[in-house]
Amino acid sequence: MLKPGTCTIAADQAGNSNYLDAPQVTQDVVIVPATTAIPTLNEWGLMLMGLLAAGLGMRRLRRW
Repeated sequence: MLKPGTCTIAADQAGNSNYLDAPQVTQDVVIVPATTAIPTLNEWGLMLMGLLAAGLGMRRLRRW
């Protein structure tokens, strides 16, 4: 399951002297591409995060 598409899974069961062979059963599995995006910050978001970090750093320095 490495790329989008359909994967068919087949199950077989052999028989023996006490049991008959089981009929083959198949199941199709549809694989779709992931739609979850990784969130990113633009330049404004990065600037705001920097200002927040700087503000928290200054607050800690004032406590010493």
